[in-house]
Amino acid sequence: MKMNVRPHKRASASRIQVWMVILALVLILGAVPALLAQSTSSGEGNPGTAGVSAGQNPNSADGAQAAQTAAPAKPAATDGSSLGPYTFHSQFEVGYRFSSGVNGNDQMYRSQVNLYEGARLFNSYVSLRSTPGVGLFDRFDLSLNNLGDPYGTARLNVSRSDLYDLRVSYRDMNYYNFISTLDNQLLGQGNTFSQHNLNTDYRNTDIELRLFPTHKIVPFVGYSRSTSTGPGFTTVESTGNEFLLQTQWRYAADEYRLGVQFNLSTLNLTVEEGYRFLKNDTMVTSAGQPQGNENNPIYLGTPITLTSLNQGYHGRVTLPTSRILAKFTPFQNLRMIARYSYTMADVDSDMGEIRTGSFVDLSNFLTYSAAADGFNGRAKSPNHNGAFLIEYQPFSRIKFTDNVDVLDYHVSGAGLLSTLYLNATSLFGPGPSSSKTVTDMLNTQFAYSQVRNQGEAEFDFGHGLAFRVGHRYTYVKVDSNDSEDQNSVDAAVNTRIVGMVYRPGPWLRVGFDYENNSSNRAITRTDLFNYDSLNVDWRIGSWKGLSVSGRFTARQNSNPANDISYNARDHNYSGSLNYDPNERISFSLDYSLADLFSDMLIVIPQNLTTSSSIFNERYSGIGGRLALTVFRGNKVEFGYRGIVNRGTYPIDYHQPYASFWIPLGSTKLAFKPSWQYYRYIQKLGTLENYQTNLVTLSLVYSR
Repeated sequence: MKMNVRPHKRASASRIQVWMVILALVLILGAVPALLAQSTSSGEGNPGTAGVSAGQNPNSADGAQAAQTAAPAKPAATDGSSLGPYTFHSQFEVGYRFSSGVNGNDQMYRSQVNLYEGARLFNSYVSLRSTPGVGLFDRFDLSLNNLGDPYGTARLNVSRSDLYDLRVSYRDMNYYNFISTLDNQLLGQGNTFSQHNLNTDYRNTDIELRLFPTHKIVPFVGYSRSTSTGPGFTTVESTGNEFLLQTQWRYAADEYRLGVQFNLSTLNLTVEEGYRFLKNDTMVTSAGQPQGNENNPIYLGTPITLTSLNQGYHGRVTLPTSRILAKFTPFQNLRMIARYSYTMADVDSDMGEIRTGSFVDLSNFLTYSAAADGFNGRAKSPNHNGAFLIEYQPFSRIKFTDNVDVLDYHVSGAGLLSTLYLNATSLFGPGPSSSKTVTDMLNTQFAYSQVRNQGEAEFDFGHGLAFRVGHRYTYVKVDSNDSEDQNSVDAAVNTRIVGMVYRPGPWLRVGFDYENNSSNRAITRTDLFNYDSLNVDWRIGSWKGLSVSGRFTARQNSNPANDISYNARDHNYSGSLNYDPNERISFSLDYSLADLFSDMLIVIPQNLTTSSSIFNERYSGIGGRLALTVFRGNKVEFGYRGIVNRGTYPIDYHQPYASFWIPLGSTKLAFKPSWQYYRYIQKLGTLENYQTNLVTLSLVYSR
């Protein structure tokens, strides 16, 4: 089956243009200080060095990218270069990644790791500092991470402490989800094409400007924009059959913010007004498989096929927002924090669809060969969300806290659906085909409200021993009303809390927390109902650079209702060891174990009988890292991450890596080769297994 899935090596023209502009800016910023420094008089002092920390990269990659760029510790930071009143620091890492190719399922590899060969600009930054209040700015930070990979980021922070603070961030991410076994009803027939997948480019830009950031009154403005575009596949059900559809996702959101922050001696108050505008113009078309997944089934004497389908969706959402955050400390032993946010979503949507083929409509008792749908809907959803926290410490060893939070929202909407059937024939008997128009008026109302209050008392007995007791009460009410049904349900939950912390010194900490939860009913079938939860954590160290820590959590949940019979357990164990005796050696090791089990009654829709849905997963994760400084600044680092899962979906995952840091004649230039290996193994089959080797050669320039 040939489908329109974009290859990973292609990059959109707009993405390339954005990164070329950013890269040019970095190169200019990197070159200008060197040129200007040549004209700086050698007799000038360096007023910017006093109180200035060495420039370091303020950002690091995450996820799979973080592992790829893992490196030994950087060389010791220098005093930087002088540029007038500024101290200048920078680092540029440029390299090329080589790949052995993916041996196995490339789509699964791309869905999980998505790293391929090519030229890259890795973690790079430019940093300038000066005496506060001197020059056009006294702080400048520009960082670029992983340009050329699907997880590129850029950040710019420019500020002068007494005038302004400007922060700009940009993210460019490719979201790829193409898993062969995900809801694939044809997998048993040997079809490995995932019928529910997505390949979208997500971009986010955020800008915020604060004026007079060190003053008592700080006004600020902000703007954010997010876009997501790209193809995908999904399915649509028709009586007795299911058909593959191709989607073209088009989404954009713009948000404008305006606010002011008051910094007074006992009160910090932030007031913000915002407006968000969202639009969705997703397109859906048939994928050229008229026989469907069931291959021309006959339903009530009619073959169910889809010759063509074209659907256009036009959605617009306006979302004004109001936010307030207040922190009030009238006395040293009394602190209060309050927050409140209000939004009013206004949704206006239109949809048009034309489909041809051979169909049966049971709701209108028709067979037909073509139909045209038109839908127009409008909905509103006000949302109130607030919280209030008070802390009172009447004595040095006793503290009381009470936290109340409220969530209340409802949705009300109405829509008009009009369908024109062509070549329609009644299911009740023979007769001439004709055209028929059916109009349905749809309306719905949904309301959700939740109030939660948690009070605690903490007692310090001295010598590092402290106890706390508390109670949490939660009340939830849900009301729903649509064209056919009306429902109302509420639930009250009581949770008892006990905790202890023992910290006799900086070398030892032991703590535990216990919760006992009871409820009169569950709102949804998988809600936590009657459960016990225990959490124990401990830490020993540091002794001569050695520290050891661990954590154990356990939760047992049960809902004995006859139609649910839900039982679940969740046990987690973790431990870590860190050893850093000096600057030449760094070693860490961690291990985690998770045991998850759930058993719940479900209804089989085909025959309306009940059965047990059992999920059982035993997960183990292990990781380690060893970094050594060998001689003359040469460094080496080895690491490993692994996952072993036994249970409902058993898998093995291995990710070792090695990285080197080799100075080239000076502390400013270094050669950084690295190696990674990825291997994913399914125990129930080999369809989604993969393995690959990645080798990256890069040069790092620091000044």
